[in-house]
Amino acid sequence: MIRGSFGPPGDGPRSRRRTSRRGSCARRWSSSPSAPGSRAHSVRRSTAAPVSGAAGAALETIDAVLAVAGLGLAFWLWRGRVERPALTPKFLERVWYWDDAYDTTLGRPSTRLARASATFVDPVVIDGAVMGTAVAVRQGARRLRLLQNGYVRSYALSMAIGLALLIAYLLARTF
Repeated sequence: MIRGSFGPPGDGPRSRRRTSRRGSCARRWSSSPSAPGSRAHSVRRSTAAPVSGAAGAALETIDAVLAVAGLGLAFWLWRGRVERPALTPKFLERVWYWDDAYDTTLGRPSTRLARASATFVDPVVIDGAVMGTAVAVRQGARRLRLLQNGYVRSYALSMAIGLALLIAYLLARTF
């Protein structure tokens, strides 16, 4: 057994600190290369030996015979009963009532939610937001059009007022 080869450098038996004269069980366990969490423990193989030879062949044959016998039994029980098998209870015919539960808990509530969304959310919220944006742009453009009269002196006055407001804002921030 090579100690210290599975951990970082300096992890050998001499680098371990002793806590008492007798030693502790935890230290002895952690110094073992097969301790849980050590690298050797994670790559360690199972101790059970694989079955081979005549015993393995016998077990494989028994496995195959049992599989074929199970298929034969299933065929014998279910032959000719495709439309309404007698062995299937109502519970299994209804697929464990999974479809009914799914429809009750998810299908119908989501259908009602979709209908409510189609009658309220779509026309009021979504269409209202789109139409409200269009109306706001149209009214803003109508007001801005009043500022455009074609005279250069009006544009120069607008620029001077904007510059004065910008300077006033910057001075107000600094003082």
